[in-house]
Amino acid sequence: MNHLNRLNFGVNTDSFLGMGSGFLTDRNVESLTSSFAEYFEFLNNYNIFNIEVNTEIEQLSPGIVSSVIIPALRSSGIKKVSVHLPYLQLNSASLLEEYRQFSSKSIIKVVKAFDGYEIDSFVIHLTSEFEDSIMLFPIPEHNKKALINIALSQIKKSLEDILENTAISHEKLAVENLEVFPFDLLYNIIKDYKISICFDMGHWGLNGFSSE
Repeated sequence: MNHLNRLNFGVNTDSFLGMGSGFLTDRNVESLTSSFAEYFEFLNNYNIFNIEVNTEIEQLSPGIVSSVIIPALRSSGIKKVSVHLPYLQLNSASLLEEYRQFSSKSIIKVVKAFDGYEIDSFVIHLTSEFEDSIMLFPIPEHNKKALINIALSQIKKSLEDILENTAISHEKLAVENLEVFPFDLLYNIIKDYKISICFDMGHWGLNGFSSE
């Protein structure tokens, strides 16, 4: 995550997605709490104090952030926490307005779930597989451009929804670069809204750029 000229390195808690799937099956809060505590203890042993928490579990089972994740964070030695907002079932750029609105509302709920706990950055995916696919469609370039412009317009609506309906500051909302959709098309929006960037080197490499 990178904002205000600061660069932080940590780990992403992808394993929490698996924990979430298990929780949705057996509804065992104690087991989930124990898993979080064990994971944070593991990080402490390796002096890792910066983490990014995935939040698909909060979208699928509301209340987990307040009942499990935040208490685990408070009792851990974690110093900086970024939150990866849900994206697997959502699309902030959807050309279907009802779905875009649903996506924004789902993201807003997750942001609000962390009210009262200091979060360093909220990481967001602004596009989905459909927007990536536009770049590969066997259609004329002017048609691609038209679809992309609609998607960019939808993205602006979603950002406005999120920023207007949460207490999150602009610099704490960080847009992640993804695999196919050109990041330079998002960069102008990032500048206009004075938000931040989460730079994923793996995605950069998949875009054909060198990490050197």
